[in-house]
Amino acid sequence: MQRSFLRVFAMQLSRYAMYGVLFGFLFPLGAICLLLWSSGEWTFQQISLIHDQNTLLWIIDTAPIFLGVFAAFGGYQKDKLVRKSEDLNRLIDTANAPILGTDRGGRINEWNQMAEKISGFN
Repeated sequence: MQRSFLRVFAMQLSRYAMYGVLFGFLFPLGAICLLLWSSGEWTFQQISLIHDQNTLLWIIDTAPIFLGVFAAFGGYQKDKLVRKSEDLNRLIDTANAPILGTDRGGRINEWNQMAEKISGFN
């Protein structure tokens, strides 16, 4: 059980990291294409020359790494909140006491299984 959870967790984490990295590649590719377009020359030598002349490109080239890390962290936090929400919903639904939810107007808009069983409404 523990091993399968860790495997799923690692797969989810790597999926979010991959999305971040792929999105991060848009920044260096966009910057290089823009500079190549303005130079008018689309060669590997020109790419090397552009990197030598613009040290800011070295910083932009690290965007995929940082976005991958932040996406993995954000995805982990999102998954943790989803699991917590599911646990709380399951707890409310299976409680041995009737639980009613109301809106701001005082109208009942949510109830658990025990409230259905006692009231007969569903």
